[in-house]
Amino acid sequence: TGEAAGSLTGSTGSITAMAFSPDGKTFVAGTTDKMVFAWPVRPTVGRVATVGTFGSTVTSLGWPTDGDPLVVGADTVRLYDAKLKPGYVYDIPTKGGGSFVRRAAVAPDGKLIAACVRVPSGGTVVRVFAPGNSTPVASVEGFDAVAFTPDGKVLVAGGGEDQRTGVRAYAVPGFAELF
Repeated sequence: TGEAAGSLTGSTGSITAMAFSPDGKTFVAGTTDKMVFAWPVRPTVGRVATVGTFGSTVTSLGWPTDGDPLVVGADTVRLYDAKLKPGYVYDIPTKGGGSFVRRAAVAPDGKLIAACVRVPSGGTVVRVFAPGNSTPVASVEGFDAVAFTPDGKVLVAGGGEDQRTGVRAYAVPGFAELF
């Protein structure tokens, strides 16, 4: 009918990232006012929680298939308990003032997180982390977007402003370049 079925309130900023929980019961949105909000899918009025606040615009949101943890990219990568309890479970620093996360993705099994980080020099680097460990298990220069395949066996990286534009695929684990 073209009429709104409900209203999601709580943010004054523009929405920059969105995701549904794997069970479809919760909707989260990241905003330019540096916050992540959560709402129940039914009813579509009211807000469940303010999930977190950040030092920059929220750029990415994602859940692994089992729903834990919620991954949020902004000035850092933060992991939140699936029940969206107050406070984050773990913080993966972007390593350096002026750095921020352009995009982040979580593997379907939740065992890896890939983050495209804009570094102070203006370039980008994809860093792959295991939750709970801030030391990257892999790193690839020059991409602005990342995604895992549904089976989690391939990480694709694309875009970028340097010589490595286009799309590359990497085997998981090991991160050998496939194409």
